[in-house]
Amino acid sequence: KKQLDRQRKYNYEYFHSHIEHFRELKNQSYARRMENPQHRLKCRVSGLIRQKLHNRELGKGGISTWSFLPYTVEELMARLESTFTEGMSFENMGLWHIDHIIPDSQYMYKSVYDTGFQKSWALDNLQALWAEDNMIKGSKMPYKKRLILKDEDQD
Repeated sequence: KKQLDRQRKYNYEYFHSHIEHFRELKNQSYARRMENPQHRLKCRVSGLIRQKLHNRELGKGGISTWSFLPYTVEELMARLESTFTEGMSFENMGLWHIDHIIPDSQYMYKSVYDTGFQKSWALDNLQALWAEDNMIKGSKMPYKKRLILKDEDQD
């Protein structure tokens, strides 16, 4: 307990005595994301996965996101671009979301290596969808997919 308190105090003091350095690092990171759509997408997917796992009280265990996804960021970019509708581009990425065609909430998983996680984050389950449309869709299943999944369950 004392060691933890000492470490927290040291971290706090170190951060505040080097605040300009940390601000500069933050600004550099932001600039890189804005300049490079591939890096922006990489950061966005990593954040989305971290959030989805956190919501399930799980974690990545310090593992890089791209080490457990079965595709590269370039392949994801190509997949999303193939689902773009008029007006979408990687430059206006904030106006559209990465949508799970079958919502992530429909899959059961306890680790990034579970089949449910891999199916949820498979390329053919991801699409670009305007942010407003994605918010309206929420966790609802597309009607056609519900029929397909029901048929699969009966096999």
